Amino acid sequence: MHKTIGRLSLYRRLLSGLMTNGVHNVYSHELAKMAGVTAAQVRRDMMSVGYSGSPTRGYDVRLLSDSIGDFLDSPEGQGVALIGIGNLGRAIMAYFTGRRPRLSIVAAFDTDPGKVNRVIHGCRCYHINEMAEVVRSANIGVAIITVPSAEAQNAAELLAAALAGDMKRAGVAAVILGQFRSQTAEPWPGVPYLDEHPFFAPQKRWVLEKIGIIDPTQIDDIGALGWMRVERTRRVFDRTDIGVLVSEAGAWGEYEDGILAEFTRREIPSIVVFNKIDLAAPAAETVKMLNGRRIPFIETVASQGKGVLDLREVLIKSAPEDFINAPSIVGDLVPPGELVVFVVPIDLEAPKGRLILPQVQAIRDILDRDSYCIVVKERELRDALDRLNRPPALVVTDSQGFLKVAGDTPDDVPLTSFSILFARYKGDLSEFVRGARAIEDLHPGDRVLIAEACSHHPIGEDIGRVKIPRWLMQYVGGKLEFDTVQGHDFPDDVTAYRLIVHCGACMWNRREMLTRILCCRQQGVPITNYGMTIAYSLGIFERALRVFPHADGNVQGGEEERIGVKVLSADLADSEIPIRLRNLHNLRIIPAGCSRVA
Repeated sequence: MHKTIGRLSLYRRLLSGLMTNGVHNVYSHELAKMAGVTAAQVRRDMMSVGYSGSPTRGYDVRLLSDSIGDFLDSPEGQGVALIGIGNLGRAIMAYFTGRRPRLSIVAAFDTDPGKVNRVIHGCRCYHINEMAEVVRSANIGVAIITVPSAEAQNAAELLAAALAGDMKRAGVAAVILGQFRSQTAEPWPGVPYLDEHPFFAPQKRWVLEKIGIIDPTQIDDIGALGWMRVERTRRVFDRTDIGVLVSEAGAWGEYEDGILAEFTRREIPSIVVFNKIDLAAPAAETVKMLNGRRIPFIETVASQGKGVLDLREVLIKSAPEDFINAPSIVGDLVPPGELVVFVVPIDLEAPKGRLILPQVQAIRDILDRDSYCIVVKERELRDALDRLNRPPALVVTDSQGFLKVAGDTPDDVPLTSFSILFARYKGDLSEFVRGARAIEDLHPGDRVLIAEACSHHPIGEDIGRVKIPRWLMQYVGGKLEFDTVQGHDFPDDVTAYRLIVHCGACMWNRREMLTRILCCRQQGVPITNYGMTIAYSLGIFERALRVFPHADGNVQGGEEERIGVKVLSADLADSEIPIRLRNLHNLRIIPAGCSRVA
């Protein structure tokens, strides 16, 4: 996001120059040439501010500049401090005067007695020793330093110390964080770790194996872009398995009450850490409240390492059961000593030189459960099965190969997909089954949201942006409207959608996926995942779920009569024939060229 902000700021400067020269409209390719980026990048950036131009006239220069300003500038206005009132400082003050109503210099600082306590370009100048008090009282979150280079470091440290007055919680938490990271979390003593985004540090530690430490230092940020940082920071709660609330002993207040209430609302196990216990003790009423709510708390002097081992012990005891003893991906479906066949297509979407994470994790899970596996491409599956002395216990395929793999796999051999395995491992299998059945209620014109956990560059036949929409529209028999979100972006209000189709979330922890499922359930919007959607839309849903008999009461046990049907292509994506696939879930679809028909 910070790169996007930088480009938007550049666009605004360029647009200001165009307005000065009397230019009223500009095309994306013209703005891209001036900014040194591509036209496609300009259009993507403008989508983030919610502004679109005209194909015939381009962008309205003034309206676009105002839209960027609305996006960048704090709605309530932002005060700026200027440190150093030399020639450059005066020029900047003159430039800002009257130009940016929501971004104005409200205080200046210098050490020159001839400038202190004077009003220069409508702004009062204070002595630099008054900086901490003025910054807090004037709600200043941005500063411009215009001092000689020899004095710049000292000015920056004074400014950081002034800002730290409103961020003491960040400093308290930073020392605790440093104990887990085995490194200092403070750039200089007494000044907290500051960053533009919530800090996330993957760690490999003791019993908990790999953990992620998220330091939301800007949960109460203010100032320019502060509201964006707060929103980004609050989203870390979506992926938090354990909440550790660090408070300076004796300084508990409304902020801490609010964070604890958020943990409680989300049913996140929480731990309270009272740091700097050598300087003060937690209030008796706070301790009583925590005991009454059965919330464990630890007293530490983190700078000396005291109490940190106790915190680690409480973390282990408070961790969810599946965090300590991770559930199986596929191993519990296969008895020890039995064979699993993994079908792994090698196509344009496959990473070069390696397998994707779900495939690697599934292979490791099988080995951990004392079973064994073979890995084949979809074209070699039939030959591999013919060479076996006895049928495999399970066949697991990439969802995109479902049709061909279903045709080549005997009906008495259990079959499912990596994505459906991850529906159980990362999410809620029963909820995804109900979501997939909601495909039956889709009608032309309905809106569907495609949610991708990874921010990747889509290819021509992208599974989420091209293939799944095509299969769903073929199933429904008409056009559907699709929106796509990536990464941790997800709308708070999803009621505009009739269905949400999520990827396997292999790169996330389960908490974040369950948070999204809960959000959809509370708003009455069905959610499912890629594998479920593909299986349902291609008519092999019941077979793909037969290995999970308790996933849904409506899933058949496999005793129903099946009819062999030939289709024109092994992949419906290759077929341009309008076809409505509803009510075909009692049919077994056999790709053309397959000899095995039920």
